Amino acid sequence: VVALDAASGEERWRYVPASTTAVVSAVSIDEGTAFAIVTGPSETSVVSVDVADGTERWYHRVNAPFDVIAPPIAADGTVFVTDLIGHTRALDAGSGDLRWDFAQNSPVFRSVPALVGTYLLVPTLDGELGAIDAQEGELVWRIPADGSSMRTLAAAGDVVIAVRGGARSGVEAWEHD
Repeated sequence: VVALDAASGEERWRYVPASTTAVVSAVSIDEGTAFAIVTGPSETSVVSVDVADGTERWYHRVNAPFDVIAPPIAADGTVFVTDLIGHTRALDAGSGDLRWDFAQNSPVFRSVPALVGTYLLVPTLDGELGAIDAQEGELVWRIPADGSSMRTLAAAGDVVIAVRGGARSGVEAWEHD
């Protein structure tokens, strides 16, 4: 993870994981902290890095396969990560402590969950969309799988838009009723 000066492009700091062969996901930033998933040869962890100087604040070992293109979701003091088998964890942004975990048990690949209001929406490879209560970690509702992969979501007010692949390729939108 590298921080660059926006005006000059000069490097301000660099965070290097303990394993020099690690793969680092994209980052999410919330309240002066960058969060990333670091996958190395012997472990996978979520890390918290101070954006002011690049020092590691904490790491939380998860040891599960993650899609490195999918960054953690960080908001309101919580960091959400979903692994490739559909297991979502909520971590305390300040300490890295586990708040809750929920096993959707449906593969999540090349898609990023979206925090919409009080729900964490998790799209899956087989077309399922699950809404998890972001505070409690309980499933609120689910759109059943239909065999068409669901990709990254975007929210616009009460409307959620998704890109689909497979037999139902295209763009879909849902509105809260």
